[in-house]
Amino acid sequence: MVSRVARDLYLNMGFESQGPLRLDRANIGGDLNCSNGRFLNPSGEALGGMGVKVGGYLQLMGSVASGAVIFADATISGSIEAENARFSCTNGGPALRLDGARINGRIGAERLLSSGLVSLVGVRVGGGIRFNEGAFSNHNAGCVVFDAASVAGVADLSDVRIDGILSLTGSKIDGPLRLNNSTLRNGNEYALTADGATIDVLSLNGSRVMGCVGLTGVHLADSLDCQNCQITNAQGGRSTR
Repeated sequence: MVSRVARDLYLNMGFESQGPLRLDRANIGGDLNCSNGRFLNPSGEALGGMGVKVGGYLQLMGSVASGAVIFADATISGSIEAENARFSCTNGGPALRLDGARINGRIGAERLLSSGLVSLVGVRVGGGIRFNEGAFSNHNAGCVVFDAASVAGVADLSDVRIDGILSLTGSKIDGPLRLNNSTLRNGNEYALTADGATIDVLSLNGSRVMGCVGLTGVHLADSLDCQNCQITNAQGGRSTR
């Protein structure tokens, strides 16, 4: 679409695209504002910014995407704000992919609704992650994947519903990982796995986990809080390892 924008790029407030909209490797000096936009390409990539550089914020608040939203290997000097966004991908691809991205600020995705994989493999976040009050579904497969991620600050997934696997294998979180009052479901398969992760505090207070929990090799700098937590395995097998 464009290769360089000196200041802000606005794709918001009623903007709609049908078919793939790609900003791969573009250099945007200010904000990339896609808030309340509609990006429609059910058969593939709806909004793409592979390797994009954004000097300000990536704003996706209230946006709707039917098809993949991909900002892998992006560099965001500010934060990613995706509160109240709705992403869906029904062709087997990711609904949201931020693999390898570098975000100096936070990822704010409160009340995000996603159908399809949300992938943040190897992401580096300087200001914490907030996915609280969201709903994510990708049944019997990876649903929200933070493998090998590095997060400076809180990773808050409180009050979420996840149907599929929440994976934090090999991740490093320099603050608390909060899953308080959340519901994680994946039948008799793994619902939560954080093998080899390094976490300050892991809190599952009041959460319900229907499936297995894998915490092999986890290093907790402080504490593990499972007060009022219920973990069940639909087939009656081992719930934790």
